[in-house]
Parts: sequence; C-alpha cells; structure tokens
Amino acid sequence: EKQEEQTNVCDDLQNKVKTLEANLTAEEEASAASQKQQHELQEETLAKEQQRLTEQIKEIEANLSEATATKEEVHAEFGKHKAAALEKEEELTKVNDDLQGKVKTLEANLTAEEEASAASQKELHERQEATLAKEQQLAEQLKEIEAKLSEATATKDEVNSEFGTHKAASLQKQEEQTKV
Repeated sequence: EKQEEQTNVCDDLQNKVKTLEANLTAEEEASAASQKQQHELQEETLAKEQQRLTEQIKEIEANLSEATATKEEVHAEFGKHKAAALEKEEELTKVNDDLQGKVKTLEANLTAEEEASAASQKELHERQEATLAKEQQLAEQLKEIEAKLSEATATKDEVNSEFGTHKAASLQKQEEQTKV
C-alpha cells in the first residue's frame, strides 16, 4: 500500500513536471511571437512615417532650392529694378521663412517619432525582462519538483528494500516453523 502511494506521488510529480515544461514552452513561443509581431508593426509604422517625412522634406527642399534660385536672379537684376527687386526679395524671404518653419516643424515631428519609438523599445525591453523573470520562476519550480521527485523515488526505493528484507525474514521464519 505504501509502495503504491509512493508510485502515485511519483506519477503526479512527473505529470506536473511535464505540464510545467509544456507551459514554459508555450509561454516562450507566445512571447517570441508577440515580440516579433510588435517589432514588425513598429518597423512598418516607422518606415511609412519616414517615407512620408522624407517626401515632405524633398518637396520643401525643392521649393527652397527654387526660391533660392529666384532670389539670386533678383539680385542680378537689382541694379536695374531696385524697387521691384526689393518687393520680390521680401516675398522670397517670406517664402523662405515659411519653408524654414515647415522644416523645423518636420524636424520636431521626426524627433517626436524617434522619442515615441524609444519609449516603445523601452516598453518592449521591460516586457522581455518580465518574461525572463517568469521563465526563471518556472525553471525554479521545475527544479523543486524534480528534487521532490528524486526524494520520492529514493523513499520508494527504501520502502522496496525494507519490504524485500521483511519478506525474506518472513519466509525464513516460515521455513523454520515448517521444520518444527
């Protein structure tokens, strides 16, 4: 009866070990899939935003280049058309200022995107650390169960050994009584 009880305890512990191993594997796979999906989504979002900002910057640079070229033409004609040139120069300065303001705005937006990305990376890192801590906790639980299983197996072996000794003594006693 005691041996059967020990066998049941061993079986239960082995089942718990298998369950914990399966849970640990599933958790690792889920964590890896989640991290991969989040990383891909971040990359896709950043790539789209970078492309949009790059196109805007190119457009502004083209406008700025065109404005600069026009401004230089006006300076060449300045001697002949001083009054008209001054008016045109003011307009170009305004366009230039507007474009520079837009560039600053785009740079600020880009900085904000980079900060958001850094915060997202930090959050991802924290999740990874939490997952690692949970994996370590599960590994420690697994070690405890394995130690208990080992102890139960040793106890089972002791019980079997004692049972064999008692059985041998009992058989010897029976033979002695049979002789008498």
